[in-house]
Amino acid sequence: MGERLTSITLGPRIPLVPISQFSKERLTREQWENAWRLCGPSVERNLNGPRPLQLWQVFASAYLEGLEHGSAAQREKDRD
Repeated sequence: MGERLTSITLGPRIPLVPISQFSKERLTREQWENAWRLCGPSVERNLNGPRPLQLWQVFASAYLEGLEHGSAAQREKDRD
């Protein structure tokens, strides 16, 4: 059976994903603000830089950068 797709108000079509596939972590206001301090500069650059991205691309960029940071942190941990 093929992948089910849907549209949202921005970006290309996306797959429908069951809610059970999402993490259940709840963040405090302070944790959200700390996360924003990390990704906010990238968001600002991608929105207002010399080659601004579309909003959906800003979201995707933040996600991909997070993956890269997490991967680098794990590699560093594995070296220790």
